[in-house]
Amino acid sequence: MLRARGGSRGPLKAYLYDADSAVPKRVPSEAQLEALELARWERSVTACERRGIDATDMRAVIEQARADIAAQRAARQAPRSRRERNR
Repeated sequence: MLRARGGSRGPLKAYLYDADSAVPKRVPSEAQLEALELARWERSVTACERRGIDATDMRAVIEQARADIAAQRAARQAPRSRRERNR
């Protein structure tokens, strides 16, 4: 669908989909949000190190967060495996 130019409306715009029939964005899972948070922290650490700032403390926080996430995942999966054994 094209919208014509007109005076103060700006340049010609081409919409590649129909916004009215578009499906809404999906909600990210908890694991995806955790992964994004860790990736942002990693990017901050590398940016600090590029600029000569000591990021040892930040790296320790990231490693602790990774360990916490792994423990939470293991705790969530443990009850499932017990249920499967009882079948």
